[in-house]
Amino acid sequence: RSNDKRWYVPDFFVEFSDGRKEIWEIKPKQFIDSDANKLKSEAAQKFCLENGISNYYVLTRDELLARGIL
Repeated sequence: RSNDKRWYVPDFFVEFSDGRKEIWEIKPKQFIDSDANKLKSEAAQKFCLENGISNYYVLTRDELLARGIL
């Protein structure tokens, strides 16, 4: 039904010392292009716009390694 409420809960909400805010979603590479992930990404981007969050990222293991997080 189109009037169903949906909740969006990010994997990580990151706030930097300069005030920037980002949402990070962690996904295995094989799920990045899934329909479910595309819908979640749309909801997340809307959430970011409505809440003053500057960036939304879907990160894979490779990207976490490149950022030095893993």
